Amino acid sequence: MAPIRAIKAEVAPPPLPTWDEWRDTHLVVVENYAELSKAPWSEVRAIELFPGIRLDAEKFVIPEIWMAAGTLRNASNRIFWPADAGIPADPELAAHRDECVRRALYALYLPGNTAKKGIKANKPSTFRSRAPAFLRLAAWQFEHRPSRDGSVFGDLTLADIVTGFFPAKAKTEKSRPAYTKMLNALVDAGQRGVISDYPRFFAAGRGRQCHSCAAGKPPAGSVLALHRHHPRAAQRRHRRATGDHPGSPRTAVRRRTSHGRPPLALTSETRTTGIVV
Repeated sequence: MAPIRAIKAEVAPPPLPTWDEWRDTHLVVVENYAELSKAPWSEVRAIELFPGIRLDAEKFVIPEIWMAAGTLRNASNRIFWPADAGIPADPELAAHRDECVRRALYALYLPGNTAKKGIKANKPSTFRSRAPAFLRLAAWQFEHRPSRDGSVFGDLTLADIVTGFFPAKAKTEKSRPAYTKMLNALVDAGQRGVISDYPRFFAAGRGRQCHSCAAGKPPAGSVLALHRHHPRAAQRRHRRATGDHPGSPRTAVRRRTSHGRPPLALTSETRTTGIVV
């Protein structure tokens, strides 16, 4: 009689939780967002962003099933490399920058403050749009405006965004809301204590924004104010801040050249005194 052979049954991997299930579990793990900026990196880095993907992982991979059917499920739209933000040669600066970059990405992953509904959890698609926007900005900053301590926003200014990053990486108005939404999300996270390295220069105009500005428009009154739903109000704020008035020669020249819209270029005054917000 032939021996009976044991049949090995293949054990199927456990089913991937839905995004809602994963989000609810994650909210239990992280109890107080307001203390995250002070939490030791050794603890924060161990948090899982996605199943099996810790915050200190080499790459972040959004599960395919969590994305809408279509091109968003392509690997190129779901995988992000924190190292793309740039790595300083100095080991100490490199370690600090890596932490700053990952904490910022985590802030874009966590629930954020919205104009209508208060604190609201993000969807994977929201993180997918904001994470690469942040990494592109960080990579540009690392190459063109490196900070002394390795951070992303330590030495970056609004003028750097307007005169450097936007002309190089966001040349059209349609491409800029993604960056302003990302910057606003980081400002919100910084003001709530989630992160310590955030764009403080972008926070000055947040309190004066209308609802449409909060949906991804630049701070009102700044040279970033290319929003055309209230151009006259933006002009008035710019005049008050710079000392311009309707009868001044500088204002007359701007009227002839801008046809009633806020100037799209920096004036010599803002180049020397800084961006008006």
